[in-house]
Amino acid sequence: MKLIFTFLKPYKAAAVAAFSLMLTELAAELLLPYFLGRMINEGVLAKDMDRISFWGGIMIGTALLSFAAGILNSFYSAHVSYAFGYDLRSSLFRKVQSFSCSTLNKYPPSALITRFTNDIRQIQNTVFMSLRIMAKAPLTVIGGVIMAFVVNGRLAAGFPHYGSCSHRFLILGV
Repeated sequence: MKLIFTFLKPYKAAAVAAFSLMLTELAAELLLPYFLGRMINEGVLAKDMDRISFWGGIMIGTALLSFAAGILNSFYSAHVSYAFGYDLRSSLFRKVQSFSCSTLNKYPPSALITRFTNDIRQIQNTVFMSLRIMAKAPLTVIGGVIMAFVVNGRLAAGFPHYGSCSHRFLILGV
């Protein structure tokens, strides 16, 4: 595994940029329901069109920020994963070229082709998904719980109880 990570070191800045953009996208997505609640409480209930327009504008700006961060995150994640795959293939090719004829005869060409294409592609996709999605899923849950406490702490404090009740329903099949 250490060997694999050495191929990622040249792209550390791009990977950090991708992760930062993912956090920006996530923060924007988590803030939208909060802004909607503020719009309803301050604008709709009070029938104040200026407040509705204000919070609507903030929501549009936040959605555009999330959209831009998502696109840039995909760009940097793809850059890191494809450059990583290129470097890994180059290293593998150099290693195979250094084999002696007797060693090279032990490996059929089909196995070498599989290593050069499918196996590296799987690792490449793992790198892409880890920068794009894998880190986002648990952070979304954590951020959602934090935002629940920000919106209504008393209601959010009941999450453990509600979770245990829903867990019982799932087990019983009700």
